[in-house]
Parts: sequence; structure tokens; C-alpha cells
Amino acid sequence: MKRAGIYLLLTFLITWLLGIALLFNGGLESSFAPLIFDIVLLIPGGMVFVTRAVTKEGFKDPLLLPRFRQNWRYMLLAWLGTLAVVLLGFGAYFLVFSGQFDWQMTDAVNAYMEAYKDQGYTEDTIRQALYMQIVGVLYMPIFFNGLMCFCEELGFRGYLQTKLQEVYGLWQSVILTGIIWGIWYSPWIIMGYNYGTDYSLYPLGGCLAMIVYCVIVGIYLSWLKLKTNSIWPGAIASTMLNASATAYAYFMNTDDYNLFLGPCPTGLLGGLGFIAVAAVCMVQIRKMAR
Repeated sequence: MKRAGIYLLLTFLITWLLGIALLFNGGLESSFAPLIFDIVLLIPGGMVFVTRAVTKEGFKDPLLLPRFRQNWRYMLLAWLGTLAVVLLGFGAYFLVFSGQFDWQMTDAVNAYMEAYKDQGYTEDTIRQALYMQIVGVLYMPIFFNGLMCFCEELGFRGYLQTKLQEVYGLWQSVILTGIIWGIWYSPWIIMGYNYGTDYSLYPLGGCLAMIVYCVIVGIYLSWLKLKTNSIWPGAIASTMLNASATAYAYFMNTDDYNLFLGPCPTGLLGGLGFIAVAAVCMVQIRKMAR
């Protein structure tokens, strides 16, 4: 437990110091925000190696092995299955708020037409380019945010949850890790990440919603780790989730919608698929604990 404490101290201290510094220097509107956020996502993984060095724990960790031959089915599930669950959430949201859905992506096309009005592009050309961007969700994330997601999984599911499990038990450590993961995001939620700032109970409501979201998704990612004895499937799932979660924006015909409902998986309706998946995964995790 001492090692878990050192890990949490280092991870939270560095992350929150960066977050607070950004908060008072423009927040998410700052030109430095994307770079700082990418750095922050590397911290959970980086602090694993620092903690292991400080505590002389050593660096051998079987969870780092991908085990492709045994785990390729779970990796495929993490890739395409995660996308399917995200799309299920989109469908649930747009089923309720069908008036917000525009298959022709009119607002997105118009925005690009305005941005590139001097290039001579037609609406059809831009629409085709947007469809290609959406298809790119299937493979481009690996190149752009795969490392950040890997570091999150290495830190939270790979290291922290393993340490907590030794003290609190299997399913309890899964829940506790999800809570800690959600709290870790608090500086960014305060700045408007995922939920904006214009809502009742700001910023507490957003922070609590993020904790619930992280617990739900964390159950799914933990199940992948436990079934494969590897953090790689969870990293793949997290990468696909982050890449596809905002794809709905292409098809929205309004900016006036409640982020606490969706369509993003961080909302109630947008997250229905993951709520269902988490319920099934938790039942299996409870069985593993017996």
C-alpha cells in the first residue's frame, strides 16, 4: 500500500500542478492546452517507472506483455467492440433527440466551406472528406493517441489497481480505481472538459459525472485486463473510445444540447451501452473474485 500511496502522490501532484497552472492561464482556451493535456495523459504511465525506481520494486511486469497469440480475440473485441458500444450510445441518444440528427452533416459541411472558401471545394467534396475522416476512426487513433491511452492503462489498471487489489480485494479495487481515475481528471473538468461550464452545480456536478463515467468504463477496461493478464487490450479499447466518442459532432444540427445526456459516452444516454457492458463485466469480475 505504501507504493500505491507514493504513486498516487506523484501522479496527482504533477497532474494537478499542471492543471492549476493552465486553469489560471487561459484554461482550455490556451494555445498550450492540447500540448499540456497530452503530457498529462503520459504521467500515469511515467510515474509507474518513477515509483518502481524510488521503491526499488524492479521493472518486471507481466501485464506489459501483449500476448498476441492468446489475446488477439480480446484485442479485436477492444477495437471493434468498443466502437460498436459507442455507436449504440449515439443511437440511443438520437432515438430520443432525433431532431438533432442530420445525416447530410449540413452544419459541419458549412463550417468547412467557410474555412476553405478560397480553395474552391464543393459541398460534395467536403462531405466525402468528412466521411473519410469518420472512417479514419478505425485506424488513425493508434498513431495519434495510442501512447497516451497506453500510459493511462499502465498506471491506473496495470499498477494502481494491482496494488489496491492486494488490500481491498478484486471487485472493490476495480471500483476504487475508477473513482480515483475520475477524481484525477477534476482540474480538466473544472476547465470545461467533457461537460462545459454552463450547468447547475458547476463544477461539482461535472466532477461527479466524470467519476461515475470512469467507474463504468473502468469496469470494462479492468475486465479486459483480468481476462488477458495484459493492459494492451484495455489500451486499445481506451484509444478507440477516445477517438470515436466525439464522432457524433459531424451529424449534429445544433449546438444547444445537454452534454450530461449525450451523445458522447460521458452522458447518460450516450453512455447506455457502456452501462450495460459494465454490468455484465462486473458480474464476471465478481465471479473471478470467488
